[in-house]
Amino acid sequence: MFGIKHRKELKKEMEDENLTPTKDLKVDESQLTEEQKEKFHFPWAALIIVGSLILIIVAIIIVIYATGGPIK
Repeated sequence: MFGIKHRKELKKEMEDENLTPTKDLKVDESQLTEEQKEKFHFPWAALIIVGSLILIIVAIIIVIYATGGPIK
């Protein structure tokens, strides 16, 4: 996304201002618009699929044991 020239400019700017890049820095979201703010999306689709599979497995186990079990 950023070109080499832009990266070099950023690196020079960081050295001039004695900045250290780190992953721990937080963005000040007070001046950001709603579209720019970081949002958390819960994986509802995965939760529904996994929950359905667990219910189906439990139902199959109940049917197997209700009809005499795997060993007679």
